[in-house]
This record gives sequence, C-alpha cells and structure tokens, in this order.
Amino acid sequence: MENIGNGFKINDIEFEGQKYSVDKVVELGLSRLYQNQQSDGGFSYYSSYYAYSDLYLTLRVANTLKLLKDAGYSVSSDSIKNVVGFINTQIVNNINVYNNKDLLILGAYTLSPMSEYGGMSQQVVSRVKALE
Repeated sequence: MENIGNGFKINDIEFEGQKYSVDKVVELGLSRLYQNQQSDGGFSYYSSYYAYSDLYLTLRVANTLKLLKDAGYSVSSDSIKNVVGFINTQIVNNINVYNNKDLLILGAYTLSPMSEYGGMSQQVVSRVKALE
C-alpha cells in the first residue's frame, strides 16, 4: 500500500493457517467476493447456483470494492459497474426498497462516489429529490 508501507511495519497476516502479506490477503478476499457476485450484479452470502443477491450485503460490498480501488488495489471495474447497475435497479424496481426512505438514502449514498462506473441513474436522482 502506497505511503503506509513507508511509515508503518505491516506484519504478515495469518489466514486459514498460512501467512500472507496484506496485499495477498486482499487479493484472496477479492477472489472470494467475485465468486459470490450473481448474474444480476448483486452479491449473495453463498456462491451456490441458487443463491440470491442481498441488497444490504451488496451495498457493503460495493463500498468495499470502491475503497479498495481507491487505495490502489486491482479491482474489477466490470464487477463495480455490475454492482452499480444492481443497486440502481433495486432502488427503482423493488417496491420494498422504493418505499423505504432509509434504504433509498443508503443506496444513493453508496452510489454517489461511483460516477465513473455509472453512478446514480436519473430515476434514482429523481426518487431522492422527491423525498419529503
């Protein structure tokens, strides 16, 4: 990690009985996350064929992917674009999200720093502006 390695000594991390550098652990973690990204762009808790995307989990993963990308890690831009599409679709089309102001705001907050990956759709922007 740029600048951090110059000021701090970062020890290896033990993961599943083996020691890895921080960069290697991030790489392994990203690989596992990608396995849980579903065809709709969202993320599920399990990587099985029958797993469904969970919006709350997807919002957390979207933030994580963006933060890792901003920190200089190699993160799949396609994965981020797909997750942005999923969040936009859920906000606009899922009645449980559409009628939940808190979830709408959380979704918009998650999408707001992701303009280079599609960001908030105009429909989401309109929905946020219509909040009372």
